[in-house]
Amino acid sequence: AGVMAQLLLYLLAPFGATGFLAAVFLATVALGVVFHGTAVVILMFPVCMEVADHSGLPIHQVMAVLCIAATCQLLSPISYQTNLMAYTAAAYEFGDFTKVG
Repeated sequence: AGVMAQLLLYLLAPFGATGFLAAVFLATVALGVVFHGTAVVILMFPVCMEVADHSGLPIHQVMAVLCIAATCQLLSPISYQTNLMAYTAAAYEFGDFTKVG
């Protein structure tokens, strides 16, 4: 977690706080497509703590972005069990989940 946070801080330093928060959001959403939301939050929490400590961002702000990003798993039919069941049973298209949620 420390290495990932240091890499994010190094690469996104020119973008400031917005870049750090965007990186946390995108990494969480990318992991949330494959893994369960609880696991993603557990994996990303140390990264968020490290980013907040080294960038000077309030921890509450980083945690809010983490929580919002973790809920984005509902935008994909393959990221949650009930989404996958509804996807196959009702013949939805992949993009229907991003339209409705």
